[in-house]
Amino acid sequence: MASSSSCRAWHCLLALFLLSSSAYSQLSPSFYAKSCPTLQLIVRATMIKALLAERRMGASLLRLHFHDCFVQVTKLDELFSKRNLCRIDLRSHYTVA
Repeated sequence: MASSSSCRAWHCLLALFLLSSSAYSQLSPSFYAKSCPTLQLIVRATMIKALLAERRMGASLLRLHFHDCFVQVTKLDELFSKRNLCRIDLRSHYTVA
């Protein structure tokens, strides 16, 4: 009995460790500096064109960005607020929809 719960606890710790290590990213504004040096100019020109075509586009893009970030944070909050972490299907929290 005790070894079963001990094993379950180790599986939970392993799952949390794997999730936390995969969530780390190294974003860099110069990622495309060599492969596409004019990327920032292209994106800026495209965004200005989109904003001039429809004024609400800026607000829509901001809302989209913060909504996506908020969804990821709330999924992690739900994950850690559960009592028994072992019974959560961890794969369902990281799907691309």
